[in-house]
Amino acid sequence: MKERQWDIFLAHSSSDKVIAEKLYNLLEPQVRVFLDAKCLLPGDNWDTEIADAQQNSSITVVIISSTTTKAYYQREEVATAISMARDNPVKHRVVPLFLGNMNTESTIPYGLRLKHSLTISKQFTINEAARTLENLVLKLNGNSIPTQVLPSIDDAILLTKIINPPKGEDIQECTIWLNSRGNTTFIIDSITIEHLKGNLFSGRSGAILPDADYRFPFEYNCQKTHALKPALALSNEDPRPVSFTLSMAPSGVFSSSGGAVRANLHFHTPEGKTGTLKLIDATDATKWLPQLLQKEVEIMRDTILTPVGIQRGVFDTETDENLLKWQYPITIPYLGPYPGIPTKLPDPAPKIELTKDRLTLNKAIEEAGVLPQIIERARSHNPVAFDILSGLQNEAIVPFLLNLSSDPDFFKLTLHTLTIRHYVWPNEFLALFILDNRIRNEQFNEPKKYTTRLPGSDYPWPYCDLKDSANALIVHPFGFWARALIRLASLSHSIDRAHILNLLYLRRTELQDEQCSIIETICSDQLNTSYPEEIAVQFLLWLGWDSDKIRVQLQETLIANNNSPHLQRHLKGIEEKLLNQ
Repeated sequence: MKERQWDIFLAHSSSDKVIAEKLYNLLEPQVRVFLDAKCLLPGDNWDTEIADAQQNSSITVVIISSTTTKAYYQREEVATAISMARDNPVKHRVVPLFLGNMNTESTIPYGLRLKHSLTISKQFTINEAARTLENLVLKLNGNSIPTQVLPSIDDAILLTKIINPPKGEDIQECTIWLNSRGNTTFIIDSITIEHLKGNLFSGRSGAILPDADYRFPFEYNCQKTHALKPALALSNEDPRPVSFTLSMAPSGVFSSSGGAVRANLHFHTPEGKTGTLKLIDATDATKWLPQLLQKEVEIMRDTILTPVGIQRGVFDTETDENLLKWQYPITIPYLGPYPGIPTKLPDPAPKIELTKDRLTLNKAIEEAGVLPQIIERARSHNPVAFDILSGLQNEAIVPFLLNLSSDPDFFKLTLHTLTIRHYVWPNEFLALFILDNRIRNEQFNEPKKYTTRLPGSDYPWPYCDLKDSANALIVHPFGFWARALIRLASLSHSIDRAHILNLLYLRRTELQDEQCSIIETICSDQLNTSYPEEIAVQFLLWLGWDSDKIRVQLQETLIANNNSPHLQRHLKGIEEKLLNQ
C-alpha cells in the first residue's frame, strides 16, 4: 500500500480560501498539509492530483461555512472522505471545522453529523484549532513528527515554525518550535534581544502549551543578551520538537517614532561549537525559492532556508562559498542631488552590475530549468519572483512583462522590474511599456507606495517610482525614450512633472520639433497651476518665448489664485531668474 503522503487534506469551498490558507500556514511545515492553492504545480492535472492527495492523506479537515452546501467540488471531497473513513477508520478520519455558529442540521453535510467537530469562535480561535489538529497528528503518528517534513541535513538546528515573530515596541509574545537533525546535541543557552528605532509594524497571535516560557524586557535602541533558564536541549535521542513562548515588554522611555524588535537564539554543542538562529518568519515570499531549487538558500545574512522552507541555525565558523544567496532586491542607482534630479548627465552613465551571489543564483536557476515556475510565481504578485526576473537574462522574460501591461494590478511590479533591467541591460523595452496604450492614464498618477516588506525585516520593499524610471530613460536613452518621458510629463502630478521636465531639459538638443511642440504645451499649462515650476519657465525661454509673455501668464495665474502670498513669494523668485536671462 502506498505510504501516507499527507497528514491533513483541507476540503473547502472557494469562498473560504482565505481561511484555508491561514490554517495551512499555521500547520505547515510541522504537519504535512495538502491545500490545492499551495501544493498544485503549474501544469498539474488538478482533478487527479487533488483526488490522489486525499486518497493518500490521514485526515480530511472539512471547512464548513454557509457556502459549503453550494460548493460542488467540496461536497465530492466530503463524500470521498466519509467513504474512506467507513472503509478503514484507522487509516482515515474526518474532522468537521465550522466557521462560526454553523453547527445546525441544515448546514452539516450528510455523514458528518456524528463526527466530533471543531468550531472557530472568539473563544476558540483558528490558532487553537491549528494546535488541536497538530496534536491530533502527533497522536496518530505515535507522538513523533513525520520525518518527511524535515530536511535531511546533518548537524542542524531547525526553526520549524514561529508565530508572531518579534516586532514593534509593544508588549508581545511569540511562539517558537525547534527541532534538529544529525547526531549532534544542541543546547540553546541564551537569547539576544535588540530594539531598533524606526517605523512600527505590530502583530498578534495565539499561544500553545510550551516546554518553557521566557520573559524579558527590552530598552529603546538597545541590545542585550539574556541567559535562558532553563536551557533547551535538542538531541537525536528524542525526536520530539521543543517549543517555547517568548514574552517581551518595553522598559524605560521610548521615542514616539516606533521601532522594531529582533531576537536571536544562541546555541552550542558538547564539542564546543557555537551558532545563532534568528527568530524571523520566513514568509511565503521566500520559502518557495529553496523548495523550487531543492537547495539551501540564504535569504538574509545568516538566515538560511532549507529545501522545505524551514530555517536552520548557522554555526559561527560556518563558511560555504557554494551556498546560494538571495539577500536583498536589486536597487535603483541614486543619481542625486536631492531630490534625485541630476543637474547634468552623469558620465559615465550608471549601470547596475549584478553581484557574484546574484550571478551564481541565476546560474542555478538556469541549470534547474525552473524559469517557467518563477514566472508563474510572478503571476501571483510574488515580489521575490519579480526581483529574480529583473536580474535574469532570458528571452522569455520581456514578452511576459510586456503582456502584463493590460493588467493594472501588475503595473508597479512590472515598471519596477523593467526599470531595473534597463540599468542592467539598457534596451528599448522600458519605453515601450510606458507608451503602451493599454495602461490607463490614471495609473501614472498614483503616488509611490510600499505594498510589502522585505522578508524577515521591518523595512519596506524599495519599489521604484515614475521618477526612477524617468532617470533610467534619460541616462540610457534607448528606443522611444523621449516620447515615453513626454507621456510621463503630460500625465504625472506636479512634483513628478517638474522632475521629468528637468530631465528632458538635459537632452533638449536631442528633441525633435514635434516633441518640442508638445513640451511647449505642457510647460505653458504648467504656468497656470497654483505652483508654477521654474523648469517650465526655463524650458519656455529656451523654446523662444519672450520674458514679457511669461510674466503676463504668471500674473493671470496669481489673480486666479486670489493673490496668494505664498504664490507671490514663489513668483518673485521666478522674476529674478527672468531678469537674469
